[in-house]
Amino acid sequence: MINRSKLLVFILLILLVSLACAPLDTIKEAVKDLGRNMVNELEAEAEQMAQDKWDEIKLQMEDMADDAFAQLETGAEEQLERINILGRAVEWEVKNPVYNPEVLFEGYTSNDSGFISYLWELDQPGLDASQFVSEGAAEVILIDDLHMGDAINNNGYGEFGHMLMFISWVDKPEMNFSAYEFTSDGIERNNFTFVPLGESDWTIQQFENDPDFIAKGPYEAQKWVSFADITEEE
Repeated sequence: MINRSKLLVFILLILLVSLACAPLDTIKEAVKDLGRNMVNELEAEAEQMAQDKWDEIKLQMEDMADDAFAQLETGAEEQLERINILGRAVEWEVKNPVYNPEVLFEGYTSNDSGFISYLWELDQPGLDASQFVSEGAAEVILIDDLHMGDAINNNGYGEFGHMLMFISWVDKPEMNFSAYEFTSDGIERNNFTFVPLGESDWTIQQFENDPDFIAKGPYEAQKWVSFADITEEE
């Protein structure tokens, strides 16, 4: 790919040489026109890249939704809320916030627990991974009962905590699943495996991108309490 900064300098040099005998105002206007053209070109390219990314994500989202909805055994209102959660996850994936627990993104802490807080529409700036159950935002459920929009949480405090948003089972008998994860690499969809930890606990392991890395754990499944409220109403 052409280095745009070097290209701009090169074009400017040619322009200045060609306009060496021209009035200063003419040179200034020519340079301004060149700058405007470069900005317009970059904006058009960025817009096209964003559209291409969105088109790609929409196709992937349709596939995710088909798999996830087929596994749902919940009422219509809860299904609708889970669809909204998936939509919010895709929205942040497209916006691509930078992982930084010291800053806010759209009012929420720009990290994994802030991401889940945003998906579940909790009060800003969101909760730490260690607070979801204690603050009444989530209840612990069985791993087998995970559905799209639920959380997988190791309950650690601060940098020791980590959360994922469950999407769907890839191979439930093998405990393989897909999930959204917000790390220093951004918001990504990856495939994981639940790995036994001790006699009764679980941790997670990527089985595609980084199969040699096993998270410290333990991780547990958590369900947004609003889902329980919806189920009781139905």
